[in-house]
Amino acid sequence: MNEQASQYEETADDHRLRGEFVEAGDTYTTAAYAYLATHLPKTAKGFCDPGFCLLEAAVCYRLGGQMNRCVNRCEQGILLAEDVLDRVDAREPPKCAFDRARRAALYEFIGNFRIIGGLDGAAEAYDEAINIYETEDNPITAYIEQEHMSLLGFLELLSKGVDADGELGAKWWNEARLTEWVSYERNRLPILLSELDKQGEWRWKDD
Repeated sequence: MNEQASQYEETADDHRLRGEFVEAGDTYTTAAYAYLATHLPKTAKGFCDPGFCLLEAAVCYRLGGQMNRCVNRCEQGILLAEDVLDRVDAREPPKCAFDRARRAALYEFIGNFRIIGGLDGAAEAYDEAINIYETEDNPITAYIEQEHMSLLGFLELLSKGVDADGELGAKWWNEARLTEWVSYERNRLPILLSELDKQGEWRWKDD
């Protein structure tokens, strides 16, 4: 556990809950960099901590009216995810279909960054994630690992920010095929962002 990065995340959460979105974006960014300072991610699992923080930073900058910074953090997240994909693809593929499928989570992150930043190419990223899952036996979410838990957790954090009772529900955590999840994620994310933009706050804390 990276205690320094976790402390930055806690501080960023406090800023966000107070509606101090630019300060929150800055501090989530610092948390992402703190994670990167201890290790260069080489797997989807290794990407999820800094990737999650950059997603949070981008949304906060968006809510704080700093779209240039929002886009910047989204572009950083995309470039980092692409770097990890290059490293994953350079290695011999795992023998287990589920382990081969895990790289698709990086395309989900890329799709999310593109939607948050209003960048082109989100559909292509999600389509690639779906293609990988279909090729690798389309696992169910009951078997997901940390990178997928981060993706589900991010959407739930946004959902609860719009509605305190907005949990994703057992289907998405236990029973859905990953292709179903991606279809839901790509459709639901823009709606949640629009709702957050309208209400101008994001008050749920992820414990």
